[in-house]
Amino acid sequence: MIEEKFSFDSEGLVSVVIPVYNARPYIAQCLESVRRQIYENLEIILVDDGSTDGTADYCDKIALLDSRITVLHQANEGVVSARNAGVRFAHGSYLVFVDADDWIDGDMIAEMVGQIGKADMVSAGVYQELRSGQVIEHIDRFRRGVYKGKEDMEYLYGKMIYDHETESQQPLTPWIYNKLYICSKVKEIHENISRDLVLAEDTVFLYLYMLECKSIVICDRCFYHYRYVKESASHRVNENKLADLNKVYLALAEIFRRHSMSTELLYQLQKWIAVKSCIAINSHMGFDRRVHIPEFIADLGQIGGGVDKEIILYGAGVVGCDTFMQMKAFGFSIVLWVDTDYGRYQELGMPVSCPKKILSYNYDLVLIAVADGNVAEDIKKSLLIGGVPENKIIWRKPLKLH
Repeated sequence: MIEEKFSFDSEGLVSVVIPVYNARPYIAQCLESVRRQIYENLEIILVDDGSTDGTADYCDKIALLDSRITVLHQANEGVVSARNAGVRFAHGSYLVFVDADDWIDGDMIAEMVGQIGKADMVSAGVYQELRSGQVIEHIDRFRRGVYKGKEDMEYLYGKMIYDHETESQQPLTPWIYNKLYICSKVKEIHENISRDLVLAEDTVFLYLYMLECKSIVICDRCFYHYRYVKESASHRVNENKLADLNKVYLALAEIFRRHSMSTELLYQLQKWIAVKSCIAINSHMGFDRRVHIPEFIADLGQIGGGVDKEIILYGAGVVGCDTFMQMKAFGFSIVLWVDTDYGRYQELGMPVSCPKKILSYNYDLVLIAVADGNVAEDIKKSLLIGGVPENKIIWRKPLKLH
């Protein structure tokens, strides 16, 4: 892997494909963020997937104001079909996907075109906008720079879905929309993505695209703003989620088996599917919360005095849920459960509160329930700023089961 800086190609047309379905509250911000790119050589393709809330009319009106915009209308067939329609229409040298309820920074496309050179893809970061107002940055966990040639690409293939050494899921950000692609290559691959996929269809495309790359660029900047939308398909209760995950597995396994690194790719895929299946059962299928498959074992021995202590649990993600269930099973007293994204967890029926409530409670310890040491340190700093004594804050890395 080497670091390079490529010259800006001012002639390359970029096709921006935006699938749209009932996105009236968000489409204006999304579309304006694309229209105001400092890189102006754009073809903006809006694919209305049978919207019924006025989104289609809005798209048609905006298209009259900007000759770069084309609106395609179709009956509601789902996001894979909508993206396919946009990809088939695209005329660009490069292609970017944007979701209608998100938005992008003004220099995103210019920066990515400026970096792609002769590579097949540029991957950048994502700002995740939580319901609580908190913003989380997600960037690839590979070093920034240009990866090219057999050795570099095999290094990425060997870790992109699951890194065995660090036990981390998807070190390469698994989303379709924070990347710049070669348009002709997208046309070859996306057409073969099954329309039956209702889950992780963008991840399936990304991994299939990656296997066709001879070089990619990793950029450590965030440009893309992902908005949490309660009504979106990825956040609804889905009783068919295990069946949907199996479709994802079959779609990728068939291709992986024919690759020279088939054994390693299939292992990564199976690890990812196993973890996703546990998360589906625990959080997304509407199961009774007593039905819970632990992914982590918390080190509860660090709580001196055991069940006699009054504990505040900080963290309601996968580690937090596992810790909560284990503490309850062993009779520990949890006086308060908090998380910065408390609003989302409350919508799921979980008794999680805002961290600011810590100040109004009597407690012996605040137990930080996260797996990442850097995240734990950030939480500790915020607790210290908020007035929690350092001797009352504890964290120890939990044991990952699978």
